[in-house]
Amino acid sequence: MAETSIDAVTIDEIIQKAEVGKGSFYNHFASKDALFLATMEQVVADMARRITSVSHGTDDPAEVMAIGIRIYVELATVDPEIGRFLINAPARSDMLSRHADPVVNKTIDDGLRANRFRLRNRELFFALLTSGVTATLQGRLENRFDANVGSELAASVLQLAGLDADEAVEIAFRPLPTA
Repeated sequence: MAETSIDAVTIDEIIQKAEVGKGSFYNHFASKDALFLATMEQVVADMARRITSVSHGTDDPAEVMAIGIRIYVELATVDPEIGRFLINAPARSDMLSRHADPVVNKTIDDGLRANRFRLRNRELFFALLTSGVTATLQGRLENRFDANVGSELAASVLQLAGLDADEAVEIAFRPLPTA
């Protein structure tokens, strides 16, 4: 699924690549959609754990947002297979949204409650954020962007959320905390 979309891959291709029998596949998954959902849940849970671990002790929702964006885009370097999987996931954006929404929305809610974010249209902000991060990850995987693009995107998103440009850049380019 990292090499193509869920719609394009067949169960036979999946079991061949995984080197398992068809019976083994069906013992664990009812369909390739079930495999996709289980994989997406695992990927999102792993990312949420990483973002939480790295941002632990960070009370500023703007900094948490920047950390999350940078970690997501960093997948192009640290785990390109997962990055490609996420790029191909929009073919099933309903599943992706269902699992990514709670993680992102908590940060947005925290930012709104703390008066760090000033959004005119929350739904539009969310759409721009998620599509921008996905497009940036894809550009990074295709080597169209350099290693700083995650920070550049984070600064732009923070400005879109209402932060002053200088503060957004300062937050977005801070060294990532260690987990």
